[in-house]
Amino acid sequence: MTMINLKNIQKDMAGRPLFTIDRLVANAGDKIGVVGRNGAGKSTLAHLLTGTDRDYTGQIMVDEPVSYVAQIAPTFDQSGGQAMLTRIRQALSARPTILILDEPSSNLDKTHQQWLINQLQRFRGLLLLISHDRKLLNAVTTQTWAAEHQKFTAYAGNYAYYQTVKAQQLATQEAAYQRQNTHQRELLAAQRQRNEKAQRIRKGNRRMSQVERAKTKATREATAAKMERTAKRMVARGQREPQVAKPFTTSGFKLVATDFPTFTGKTVVTGLNVTLAEYGKTLLAHADFQIRPHDRVAIVGPNGSGKTTLLRAILGGRVSGLRLAPAARVGVFN
Repeated sequence: MTMINLKNIQKDMAGRPLFTIDRLVANAGDKIGVVGRNGAGKSTLAHLLTGTDRDYTGQIMVDEPVSYVAQIAPTFDQSGGQAMLTRIRQALSARPTILILDEPSSNLDKTHQQWLINQLQRFRGLLLLISHDRKLLNAVTTQTWAAEHQKFTAYAGNYAYYQTVKAQQLATQEAAYQRQNTHQRELLAAQRQRNEKAQRIRKGNRRMSQVERAKTKATREATAAKMERTAKRMVARGQREPQVAKPFTTSGFKLVATDFPTFTGKTVVTGLNVTLAEYGKTLLAHADFQIRPHDRVAIVGPNGSGKTTLLRAILGGRVSGLRLAPAARVGVFN
């Protein structure tokens, strides 16, 4: 049974096209991964399906109410992971017919990531899962809607299958593009050769007498012109052949040492007998630690154990025994 049907959709943002959809269909029981780069329109698509965004052209048919769990920020009494778990549990307990989850695993610890996989594998409604989490997508989804080059396209299979298909398509397109370029170069080389030969014909043989040269001038000119026209038509035919677009590839970014400011000092962060408490719970007791320049420190632990609270305490500078070096310049990415 079809529950979502999208036809000829165009969504603009700030006066510019964000994405188009020729046709997307979702049926009862489908588990669809919605993937794409940040800013490609994945969350915007969710807003169209819930009806909170009606600024689009095209046809959207949604047959049942949609339960949408957006990306969750920490609340006054819960971490981001705890807040997300609360919303997911509430959504699942309502047994929705259509469920959209937006980056549900981004703040979850490993235990709750596996819990989420188990819950979604058992979910019997229509699921749209917006995520960058490959493990989650591969474990749960059976179809993929991918936002690529400002267009949503449907693929059968999970994220791994989609990646395989895309790699095959890219390889095929790259090979066709290289063949096309080789063919064009060969045509241009053949044109140059014919033009050079035409010029030699115009000049005539050096052993010709003046009389012979004069008598054959018209014939030589006609032959040379015909050869040039043939070469030109040959290149023109090649240019009219169907053109293969250059494959579009994306690359990540790399942070190198020159991206970071110079730090002078022996320690960036110092903790002496640090105690942290929040939500009426002691998160850290009598802890001593140091972070030195060039250290790479991972802060790990279950949801609600105080990872974000510790970072806030370091930045806030109001916890006894916890000191951030005055020379430290801090960048925060959530």
